[in-house]
Amino acid sequence: MGAFCSSDSEDSRFLSNAIDAQINKDRKKKQIKILLLGTGESGKSTIAKQAKIIHEAKFTDEESETIVRTIISNVLEGVITLVDLVNREDLLQSFLPETKEEMEFYSSNVSQDSSLSNAVIQATKTIWSDPAVKKYIHKNINKFKACDSLCYFLDNWETVSQSDFRPTHKEILLARTKTTGITEIKFTEGDVTYLFVDVGGQRSERKKWIHCFQDVVAIIFCVALSEYDQVLEEDRFKNRMEEAASLFKEIVELNWFTETRIVLLFTKEDLFREKIASHDLKNCFPNYEGGCDYENAIRFLGDHFARLANRGDKLRMYTINATDTERVRTILKEIKPTFESGIVHL
Repeated sequence: MGAFCSSDSEDSRFLSNAIDAQINKDRKKKQIKILLLGTGESGKSTIAKQAKIIHEAKFTDEESETIVRTIISNVLEGVITLVDLVNREDLLQSFLPETKEEMEFYSSNVSQDSSLSNAVIQATKTIWSDPAVKKYIHKNINKFKACDSLCYFLDNWETVSQSDFRPTHKEILLARTKTTGITEIKFTEGDVTYLFVDVGGQRSERKKWIHCFQDVVAIIFCVALSEYDQVLEEDRFKNRMEEAASLFKEIVELNWFTETRIVLLFTKEDLFREKIASHDLKNCFPNYEGGCDYENAIRFLGDHFARLANRGDKLRMYTINATDTERVRTILKEIKPTFESGIVHL
């Protein structure tokens, strides 16, 4: 019987040691939760995809197929917008005869969700080959969603429209889709798990944000620089930059985030640089006096958002093209210590 007692004691010690070892192992688990916020079309979902690409997390076949459908939908939506604008402004006669014919085909037969038939492929190709179409789009850039992406895919339509097309990393980043719900991207470096949480930026989606506020180490807030003279899709009377500024102020003042690290990314820098040369920032900010000058405008916007945040030197700000992988990589590397100082032990 003594032998049995000895065995029970040894088993208990073994079990106790195993539990202690597991507790110690669990203590070593660390998570950095990063919340991506901003208004719709601010570039935050592109940053999330960049994080996945940079950390070599592969896109599944199903994800790639979804992205291909998104790209096709982006192109069809863009051409439909073009045709609608041309018809509304009664400019059909400004284009080549074959272009007019294919625009009429689009008006009657093509929707954003149309299948990619040979007729649709050819009509799209013909329309884009007309120099007057390119000129019209660039002249009316504010009337098209993600014009840079649209023009890229139309320039590469021969490849994109193939049945065996598989998107490159660049094309994955250029694909534009409205984020709904909550999307998580997770990867591990050593004993640290990084969790990027991307949520929809449209007003109707923001009520879901509160479900993501627990244990947030850092917020990456994206503001699209080039949208300073554009209005919201969901509210044609509200300037997009004003909406971004109001939302940013609201977020940084929440009690949830008084100690949270804030990184402000001014996205679409390339489009802004092009636009500011001829569209004065004063149209959106009456107290701006810097003229059509890129450096003056960036300095003004940085100061404006810094005042809203009232975080002193704790606010990190960067200008960026969200599709520039190397630039995103550099910034994530630079702000990594900021994230790690707020590690949550799971």
